[in-house]
Amino acid sequence: MKKILYFALLGLLIACNKSGKNSIETPRAIPHKNNQESLKAKKGPKIKYNEYVYKNLPRIKDDPQLKKQKVIFYKDDYYSVIYSLDDIHKMDILFPILKSDKPINPDDSYTQSGTWKDYMDQNEEKQTFSFGSEDGQDNFFLVYAYYLRKKNGDAKFKSTREKLIAIYHTLNSIYDEIEYGGTFFGHQYSRIYGYAEYSVYQLTQNQKPYVRESNFNLQKDKFFKSLQNYITKKECDNVENKMDKKQAQERKTEFKQKIDSLKLLTSNYYFLYQLQHFDKHYRQLKKL
Repeated sequence: MKKILYFALLGLLIACNKSGKNSIETPRAIPHKNNQESLKAKKGPKIKYNEYVYKNLPRIKDDPQLKKQKVIFYKDDYYSVIYSLDDIHKMDILFPILKSDKPINPDDSYTQSGTWKDYMDQNEEKQTFSFGSEDGQDNFFLVYAYYLRKKNGDAKFKSTREKLIAIYHTLNSIYDEIEYGGTFFGHQYSRIYGYAEYSVYQLTQNQKPYVRESNFNLQKDKFFKSLQNYITKKECDNVENKMDKKQAQERKTEFKQKIDSLKLLTSNYYFLYQLQHFDKHYRQLKKL
């Protein structure tokens, strides 16, 4: 009987020890096989970067013969912009806004076209054609003028074009002199060719709005009086002029010569209208 009780107590103690061990240990979480498979599925198939990014880029082959043929877009003693016919071929494809049936002004054209475009060459390598940076924008305006001049007619509007460029350059030089120079005015020198060509385009579309000779002289006098008042005010506020009377007189003479030249160039209502529009746009750009 004692042996039976002994073994019964021993069995009870062993059972209690096993129960206590389980209550202390924290069971480990074992990932379910289905969860592991779902995690793998979320990664998705591996795609080559080149295929994903470049598959829809235009394919443009270099043309060695066209590369040899150059077109001068602008050239003077200090600066030149020259592209090859191969470059022009690429522009035709990458910047279709330059050949638009309904051209818009050069500022909006530049913004809407995008400053740079990628393409794939004959070796399936990515290349970039860019008009980025301030100098790049200058070049875009010259290219814009080149394309639009072909549309307007180069010879037909030659004298009108030259007079517009002279008007815009003269006004630019007046503001340049007032502000004692700056990069803005240098960049405008190139971009004026784009502005002038768009002014020619406006004339080709409708000449009637510019045939208003009745109040031409009145409006012309009003514009130049306003411009002269602006110059006078800026020069009166000029500290250097107050310190150097000789310089002040020289600047006054120079401004008068430029104003007189601008008046001669503004020979009819069309040129006055374009001068007024350019002056307004110019002041907005420079915040004058």
